[in-house]
Amino acid sequence: MQKNKNLFLTISGVFICVLFFALIRFFQNQLFYDPFIIFFKTDYKNASLPDYEFLKLFFSYSLRFLLNSLISIVLIFIIFREKEVVKICIILFFAIYLILLLASVFTLNLNSENYMLWFYVRRFIIQPLFVILFIPGIYYQKKVVSK
Repeated sequence: MQKNKNLFLTISGVFICVLFFALIRFFQNQLFYDPFIIFFKTDYKNASLPDYEFLKLFFSYSLRFLLNSLISIVLIFIIFREKEVVKICIILFFAIYLILLLASVFTLNLNSENYMLWFYVRRFIIQPLFVILFIPGIYYQKKVVSK
């Protein structure tokens, strides 16, 4: 009976985290400043970068990365229930944030031939892609170490 309750709580927690990811995505225009959403939906290869406020963009991307990272960390804790795994993930998310932040500063000033680089750096900042990599990686690591 306890095993079924734990499974139900785990599945419910995962569902709630996925729901929060979906809500962030659904309300992205209302919650975050990002003039590049429309830019990359158009023929951006022949256009110039839209006007943007760097600090506002920086804080908006940072907030979005923070929210996605927090939800990802909660999701990882719900699935694996280990504080050590969560600590490592926090360190990894912080390191990834610093790397992406540095990459975004360099890629924002590129010419039109390199807009795809900015598109992908931006994508890694605003989407919770790393949790998709971390969960199978942690699972695999636990299986290999436990043998």
